[in-house]
Amino acid sequence: MQKKEVLFMLYWIRIQNRLIHFIFKLKIMNSFKYILAAILLPLLISNSFAQKYPSIVEPPKDLPIKDGKIIYQGVVEIEGSKMAELYGFAKKFIAENYKSTDAAIDMDDTLNGVIVMKGRADVPLIWYETKSGRLEKVTDKASVKHVLIFEMKDNRLRYTLKDFVAENSVTYQSLYSFRTIDFEVTIEEHLDHRKAFDLIKEPKNKDMASANYSGAFLVGVHEFFTIFSSKIEPYMKSQKSEDW
Repeated sequence: MQKKEVLFMLYWIRIQNRLIHFIFKLKIMNSFKYILAAILLPLLISNSFAQKYPSIVEPPKDLPIKDGKIIYQGVVEIEGSKMAELYGFAKKFIAENYKSTDAAIDMDDTLNGVIVMKGRADVPLIWYETKSGRLEKVTDKASVKHVLIFEMKDNRLRYTLKDFVAENSVTYQSLYSFRTIDFEVTIEEHLDHRKAFDLIKEPKNKDMASANYSGAFLVGVHEFFTIFSSKIEPYMKSQKSEDW
């Protein structure tokens, strides 16, 4: 083999080695990119998910609290209406907005224009729980007992919604069978429980789950009964206009 051929072969081997080294380096860089993407992508998804869905449900800022109680109240003024007329409107409102099984008249005072009703409503709840390292949306309903009061006099009607109580139950396994315990929690107790969570320095998962439910209950009740109470005034006025 001539000297030129040997030099050319050595030169070609050097080029091949550099090419192989470059390709190997490129593969490592690409692999590193994939590894980096595999590490960062879940973090980015988790971060964006956490921003969209808060891990702790905050209680509403505008809860109508009066003397430590959550009360929704309003006055409807209808000129030219008599107490007996407004009384009839209130009874009709109850009949149209509550099932017979969900409403019980506790006081029916036609003389003084007072109706006190104990009702029940299914309130939608939404909160978020950590499952398998990520936040998941949870939807549920709470059966909420409450008191609705109508007070009437000529030209005016006042409504009051108060005494909100969540009906809960827990099922557990005893020695021989499953048993269910029914219990009730007031909305004020949920509010106190949610506030108490903020004082825990190192909350555990069960603390967070419990606080989330209380927060969701407060939000659900507030939204539901704010909408519900907003229907009363237009309903009463529509009844008067139909009466005319």
